[in-house]
Amino acid sequence: YHSESGRGVPRSWKVEYRRGRRWRRAGAVKDSFTNEPRQKFKGASASVWRIKVERLVDERSAWNPREIKFLHLGDQEFRPRPQASVAQKKVNEAIDKGVAWLKKRQKEDGTFPSRNNREFPMGVMSLGALALRKSGLDRDDPIIQDLVRRLSRMELKKTYSVALQAMFLSAVSHKRHTERLQELADWLVKHQGPNGLWGYPEGRVDVSNTQYALLGLKAAVEGGATVKAKVWQETWDWFLKNPEKTGGFRYVPKKSPGEDPVTGSMTAAGLACMKICADHLPREKGRLRLMEKVQKNALTWLAQRFVAEMNPGSGRSHYYYLYGVERVGSYFRLRRLGEQRWYDTGAAHLVAHQFRNGSWHNNFEDTCFALLFLNRASTTGR
Repeated sequence: YHSESGRGVPRSWKVEYRRGRRWRRAGAVKDSFTNEPRQKFKGASASVWRIKVERLVDERSAWNPREIKFLHLGDQEFRPRPQASVAQKKVNEAIDKGVAWLKKRQKEDGTFPSRNNREFPMGVMSLGALALRKSGLDRDDPIIQDLVRRLSRMELKKTYSVALQAMFLSAVSHKRHTERLQELADWLVKHQGPNGLWGYPEGRVDVSNTQYALLGLKAAVEGGATVKAKVWQETWDWFLKNPEKTGGFRYVPKKSPGEDPVTGSMTAAGLACMKICADHLPREKGRLRLMEKVQKNALTWLAQRFVAEMNPGSGRSHYYYLYGVERVGSYFRLRRLGEQRWYDTGAAHLVAHQFRNGSWHNNFEDTCFALLFLNRASTTGR
């Protein structure tokens, strides 16, 4: 096996063939960093084969099956199935321009321009820091380390803010910030509501705050913190028991459809919440069977309504929704939502609607969420 594709060089991959309904492995490579990766594998009698690329040397790139060369195939001919996708070069350029805009707009005190700075100063700074880190800034980059220091001195007040800081610190290092991550996790656990959901933390609970609380706890655990099983269990049970009849989820539970509709962003949030909780608990057949049903209905709702141009069911939170779609696609390893390739569709929309100055709508939050989507932030290791 031979491939050479510049930034899109496969790092870890498998060669598999199908026997009956099962895929069997013919060979695998893990963590190869050569510019011309090769793999030898034994032949097998099978008419259906696949190459499963699990990671690239540069996670911002894509690999091209047309660049594969099989050095020995017997009498068979390899014909890769063409796959339409947005040009990776354009995606990379959009990311670079977005990063440049964020850097330019960052102030000397480390803050970013946002109308949410007064109420969520730590959240705004953490979101900007996360977008920069996931866009490729090195963990030891002066900007990243300055943001780490500034955030460590800020008071813990809001669910979104605490969760985003945990996500950022875990993205910087899974080993360096365990003590701070435990502090953030303890704060989130302390403010969990009696039904397993979270609010701001004051006031009513909602699915959005809950999603970010779980993202923060997940990040904290990945960075060495500990969270008791009952925290995940209470939240998981709520989502398993409270989907809407349509299969989707709404922002505020138990409200009438006219007051609070089912939306794409909240349905994506519900799916992410269930997956996170399930991943942190022992496998229980009863709950897993129920989750499979709830998950299937929610994915069907989302797939039937998926568009990149708006948040289905809502005229708000457009780019927040796209980042939620990226999370669902990544967590559940989906290539498509319905008939559409969700990443290609979303990336094409974002590339087409980026402003010349590198931002999206001259809006800080939109720009961060766009960068997180384009970078597939839920799966990239950095």
